[in-house]
Amino acid sequence: MKQLSFVLLAITALIVESYGATPAKKCREGDLRKTEVCILHCEYSHYGFAGNNFKIDEKHTKKLTDILIQYGGVAKNKAKDIRRHLRNCANEALARSALNKDQKCTRVIDYYRCAVKTDLFSYTSYATAVIKYDKTINV
Repeated sequence: MKQLSFVLLAITALIVESYGATPAKKCREGDLRKTEVCILHCEYSHYGFAGNNFKIDEKHTKKLTDILIQYGGVAKNKAKDIRRHLRNCANEALARSALNKDQKCTRVIDYYRCAVKTDLFSYTSYATAVIKYDKTINV
């Protein structure tokens, strides 16, 4: 009977550990094969801000805009301006040629850098909204 209790406890602990990771934690600790430059792409893929194939299209910029609004990063009346800004950033980042995975990940970093460099919202409001959103996702 003691062994059964221990086995059930061990199984429960494994389930909680394997399903309780946020994208930020999973991308940093989960896959040791990831290079540091690709961590942001991993997170953005889980959030829906970028595609697994390194694309950043309209649905991705809309998702980021929606998250910024939903989690208090920006006012709803700025949605159109933010979406336009993010689209410009995506076009600028994706215009750079990328031959290998690290270069493609760098384009996602370039997109992020452009996205947060704006007068439409502060970096703090962006970070707060994304951190709040991160805590709602288990991967």
